Amino acid sequence: MNVRVIEHENWPAYRRPAGLTWQMDQSRRVIYENPDAEAQADWKAGQILQMMRRHQVAHRAVCEVGVLSQPIVEKLQAKMGGECEVWGHEVPIQDLELNDCRADPVLHAFLNQIAGRHPSAFDAFLILDVMEHIENYHGFLRAIRPMAACKILHLPMDLTVQTVMRRNALKRRRDVFLHISYFTKDTIMRALKDTGYEVVDSFYTPWRIQFCRELTGKLMKLPRKMLFALSPDTAVRFLGGYGLLILAR
Repeated sequence: MNVRVIEHENWPAYRRPAGLTWQMDQSRRVIYENPDAEAQADWKAGQILQMMRRHQVAHRAVCEVGVLSQPIVEKLQAKMGGECEVWGHEVPIQDLELNDCRADPVLHAFLNQIAGRHPSAFDAFLILDVMEHIENYHGFLRAIRPMAACKILHLPMDLTVQTVMRRNALKRRRDVFLHISYFTKDTIMRALKDTGYEVVDSFYTPWRIQFCRELTGKLMKLPRKMLFALSPDTAVRFLGGYGLLILAR
């Protein structure tokens, strides 16, 4: 099994102001101590393979960039088989507090490190649940364009009617999950268009339907599923609970 997970201390230009220290308070431990981590990695790998097979995306060499990268890399490698090499580049979550991808030298040094380890371009470059941690995601999207012909992104649809109406919903995503950018389907699609990408396909992923352990999430499961069956876009826009998987070139 060709599993490679590469850690880097400064990826990509994530910087904290002097004197600001990162502390893993009890609420943030859910990121590291998630009892569903293995099941979520297996589920996410299945979603990615579904997209790749739908469009016959070559997968001889695949690079995944994400938080807690190793489980998803291992699941992808197991599902893709020995003829595929899956490379994982770990984003240290303690450096995701504040960032500015305008610090191009640091970002490009990281991308050059990936390119140096794999001289030819990847068939697919996976950006999984990273965009919500990036302040200048337009600069990031432009910087990664040369890495592969196909990009697959996964990100949560945090910005919904119900999260806007609930006073602390988005604040909790910032405090607990370190999200600093919030998306709808329309905003991420426009960001990709503005940075020169062509969106080939996308579909919603029911991650909170599958894995939510909180009482509010469990209570919302049935309304979300019922409305989604009638109108997926309306369900996600109003009630949330879904992520978005995008294939772009």
